[in-house]
Amino acid sequence: MTTRYADTTLDIDADRWYYTKFSVKRYRQAVEWESVKETFDRTAEAVRALLEAYQSEGVFGDAELTALKSTTLTSSAIGGEATQAQYFETDGSEEELERAANLVSDNTGIVGGIPYDASVKGTSAETLLDIFEILLDEEADPDTVDSAAKRLLDLDLDNVGGATLTALLCLLRPTRFPIVNQQTEKVFDACFDIRLSASTEEYLDSTAQFHTIREEFGFDSHLRQLDYFCYWVRAEVSPENSPLPENFDDRTVWQINAGRSNVEKPEPERLWPVWQELGICSIGWDTGPLDEFSGAELETAAEQWDGDEVGDYLRRFGKEMQPGQLVIAKDGSDILGIGVTKQGGYHYCPEVIDERVEGPDTGHVHAWPVEWGVVPESEFDRDVSNWGLETGLSARKTLIGTEAFEGIRWQLAERDPDLIPALGALEETVTDPPVATLPDDCQATDQSPSGCFILQTGDDKWEDDLTSQYHFKLGNPGTRLLWEAETARVVYLEDGDLYATARVTDIEREERDDEIHCFASIEDYEEIHPVAVNDIRGELETSFSLQHSIIEISDADFQTIVTRGTKTHYFWINSASEDWYHEGGEAFYTRNTNAGTQRRNQSVYERARPGDEILIYRNAPAQAIVGRGHVTEGLHEEVPNDGDEPVEGITLAWDETLDGVDWSRLQTVPELEDSPVLESDNSYVITELSEQEYNTILELARGRERKYYWATANQDLWDLDGVEPGEEIFYTAYNEAGRKRRLFESYETARSGDRVLFYHSSPVQQIVGEGVVVEGLHEEEPEFRDEPVEGLTLRFENSLAPISWETITDIEELEDSRVLRNNARGALFPLSETQFKAIQSTGDIDTQIEGLRDRLSPPTMAIKFPEGLYFESKAELKRQIEASLNSGQHIIFTGPPGTGKTKLAKHICKQVVDKHGDIVDGHRFTTATAEWTTFDTIGGYVPNRSAEGDELVFQPRIFLDCFRKDGAIRNEWLVIDEINRSDIDKAFGQLFSVLSGDSVQLPYERESPIEIASLDSSDAENDARLESIITDPDTFPVTPSWRLLATMNTYDKTSLYELSYAFMRRFNFIHVGVPPLAEDGEVRVSLLDPESDENYAAGWIAEDETLREPLEASYKQLAVVWYKVNNHQTIGPSIVRDILGYLAAAGPATLEDPGPALTDAVIALVFPQLEGMAPQEQRGLVDALTDEDVPTEEGPVDLTLEGERLERKAEDFFDLPPRSDE
Repeated sequence: MTTRYADTTLDIDADRWYYTKFSVKRYRQAVEWESVKETFDRTAEAVRALLEAYQSEGVFGDAELTALKSTTLTSSAIGGEATQAQYFETDGSEEELERAANLVSDNTGIVGGIPYDASVKGTSAETLLDIFEILLDEEADPDTVDSAAKRLLDLDLDNVGGATLTALLCLLRPTRFPIVNQQTEKVFDACFDIRLSASTEEYLDSTAQFHTIREEFGFDSHLRQLDYFCYWVRAEVSPENSPLPENFDDRTVWQINAGRSNVEKPEPERLWPVWQELGICSIGWDTGPLDEFSGAELETAAEQWDGDEVGDYLRRFGKEMQPGQLVIAKDGSDILGIGVTKQGGYHYCPEVIDERVEGPDTGHVHAWPVEWGVVPESEFDRDVSNWGLETGLSARKTLIGTEAFEGIRWQLAERDPDLIPALGALEETVTDPPVATLPDDCQATDQSPSGCFILQTGDDKWEDDLTSQYHFKLGNPGTRLLWEAETARVVYLEDGDLYATARVTDIEREERDDEIHCFASIEDYEEIHPVAVNDIRGELETSFSLQHSIIEISDADFQTIVTRGTKTHYFWINSASEDWYHEGGEAFYTRNTNAGTQRRNQSVYERARPGDEILIYRNAPAQAIVGRGHVTEGLHEEVPNDGDEPVEGITLAWDETLDGVDWSRLQTVPELEDSPVLESDNSYVITELSEQEYNTILELARGRERKYYWATANQDLWDLDGVEPGEEIFYTAYNEAGRKRRLFESYETARSGDRVLFYHSSPVQQIVGEGVVVEGLHEEEPEFRDEPVEGLTLRFENSLAPISWETITDIEELEDSRVLRNNARGALFPLSETQFKAIQSTGDIDTQIEGLRDRLSPPTMAIKFPEGLYFESKAELKRQIEASLNSGQHIIFTGPPGTGKTKLAKHICKQVVDKHGDIVDGHRFTTATAEWTTFDTIGGYVPNRSAEGDELVFQPRIFLDCFRKDGAIRNEWLVIDEINRSDIDKAFGQLFSVLSGDSVQLPYERESPIEIASLDSSDAENDARLESIITDPDTFPVTPSWRLLATMNTYDKTSLYELSYAFMRRFNFIHVGVPPLAEDGEVRVSLLDPESDENYAAGWIAEDETLREPLEASYKQLAVVWYKVNNHQTIGPSIVRDILGYLAAAGPATLEDPGPALTDAVIALVFPQLEGMAPQEQRGLVDALTDEDVPTEEGPVDLTLEGERLERKAEDFFDLPPRSDE
């Protein structure tokens, strides 16, 4: 084993060598090698027994090869029982087969894979028996064994690839042959710059490379140990991606001195404890806040101190350090600790640090929040210069980058193995740095007074006219900042909505009963569209708690709120009456039905303001857009024509009659597929639209068909090689000389929603992607111009397999196009729909075949649970999910409401897409309904609006859209919520066969019959088959990694539609339940304790820190309420989280007594879950919610819910008879 990088013969950099050395140390500590070896040895013995069974009878055909392959597979791929069954389908010796079967279990197998049946094809039994006879012979010489291995790898076998064959070789000769598969290939490539191969020509060279690495890093002679390390390190760091940490080659690592050592009382021993206590690092040189200086100004300010590098230190600390960077704290060349910079950024903290430091002041005023994850405590030499590393620490430098981290980490692991877990966990902190929580007197400089505030209203304590005065009491959080600002711009907040802006022009104060009351003079009061504060918080740079009545925000945040609140909103209106379809016609839309119940989508009524635009949809008989109008008055009260009393509603006015675009046409528009109108199946009276959705529908309704364009990218302005989906560019209509670009009429005719193909003009001439026009001709000032200019805003949506210029010139439909006539010299060319689709469906067929071939090798999937969701049996749930996904199974998650089934399913899809985006393109989500038929899931014939007469065309639906959309092959997973709300036989039809991996021809045709083609790895080498699928838009290919995830509430098992056995056996059922809420008769309040690091509370607070205070005040009662409810009707933690969110929004009074708000939350969120319960059960639960002295882990708890109000609401909600009548 090599012990110094200087002695290695490998051609790799020091960081990779040190990182591998550390990872090996970590692996040896984390993995029990003897257990891994025991599994390997048992599997190897089973393989030998199986081969001897074949030798005894002289047989070796398809069944024998399939059984041998299955023996190598882990239980997640096939399982011991299924493998044993395959043994007895062979013609081997029964005695040896019995011996092999007794060895196999769910704990044997060494590689993953798909248990497809294997085939020897044309290979004779004699050939196979001869090869394995040599491999079984312990006396055979090495050259003969190597020759047999090459013969085995050279065989033409079906569904047995190099990974399986090398696994067999390793099982039979573990000190000679390694496993070469995706795991080992990626680790060797990334860590050692070595390309492994299982091909006949290269496998023995790869074997030699394996032995080199084994010796270099001290692995056992048994090659499974190194192979399993490759598996482990990828699973630990980034499954199916690089085994190296993210940004490994270019990440920033800082080294920082904890003050000066050359003073009377050395500063490191005094500063380091404060750094750990506050979670910071710091430097001196008090210039004032660093982020108020430019780089040049910092250099000038630094001149007042001795030292040429002071300016560099200040610039690095205030300008260059970023969250998620590694920091090594040091005292000269002695290491003190390693941490990661947190979110929150640079802070200016005068006096805060020195008032906590013992002895003389250090002058440290600049702080960066740091999570100090590694603090050596063992006694060993901490002077890095004595560790024999090629790169050490710069002892005299206050703050500078370093390349010594990987070497230091390895040496720390060598010197103190107890540090290994913390050293490994640094990577996770780098990826997801925590949010800084610093003392109140150490605030981020971007939170210093800026003259912008959020003012909470709605307290009836003072009867202010908020248009002229705002009354507040000095002393509450945020009040002093407003008092000191004197003048400010403010936004009013009430009931969760930001609803008005104003200016504070002056503040007066007076003393009342020993308290100081302030009166802010208000001017320029103006209402804005209500903006839900929780919806916009993610866009604001200031983090804050809604528990405070006055909240300081930045100028940028104020502008963000105002922009959101003053922009025009767009709405879709369902209309059942024609009475107002004329110029000047008006309609009053009430927010309640005639029966007095609230309509759905209530928040939309509240957002409507005068001037907002509306599209009017006629429900019957037209079922089409028939007009355009606007909002004349927002939510107000008036007496409707058919009523006697005032009710709330909005007033709408008719502006323009439209010829109409019907519902079926709208359903085919790609830009509308995520619209809430289509997603809800137009189930609301009023639905809000985005501006793009509104313009797209309006253009269609005015009879304008979508147009198509070719956009030539200017490489100086937009590099299409690095563009991400969703990125936008402003495409100027004038060149830098101010002249109109060629084909200027294309710019004039382009509208929002038009489609665009993007063309690379250099260095390679090719179509590379497609997108959409976001906004037609308008004026902007782009970064590369000095003044505004007209142009279009385009959005890049998808990459396409590159289509070369040579291929384009051969496309028949483009023969007379302006693109070819001008040799693509120009910025924006018009295309016909036929030309656009001809280009879109064309491509370099070899590239497309290769891309589809890559999708036939399913990845090994590993999942992490989403933040905010906690599962008590996390390891078991993770194992079930990963085993199901990796064995090719679809999943149905079952469990009571609120356990996070839907969120978990969506998160799994998102995680798989993030990690395997080259194979899985995305996911689709839908909710099953009782009305579903195959028309809704697969598709069916619809009228062809572009043709005359009664022509029908086939239109695919959500299931087929997962496999092909707009001609492009896709692999989008499907999530179906509440799957058993559908009649499975009626809704799924031919999908039964597809879920089992079979291909199906549907009873529909377009240019050719519609086929769902299930592909597997055996199709990978069939280029003709792959080409026919790519070029036939009527074939919808299902690749091996496609999955269907569904959810089902436990309560629905015996209601709605039952799932047939034929359907259920195509899924793995995974239960997502609720943990026991009591133990030994005591309620487990620890499940919601905010001080715990591993429970539901920890996840919720990590997701939203503002929940901590209300949770601290209510967690015991909340846990008892959950327990009481679940004694009658099981609900999951998501509903408890909703209750907590209600408490957080209820205001500061909740912190004193959560009872009243908890009463409201139970009525609003729990009562709807109790429908269908027996009246006596409902009554019993209501009574239990006011119990006292409830035993819990932390002592008796009294519930302070308002019993009388609960009972009154329950009688009304459930129509219970008064207690006297029972």
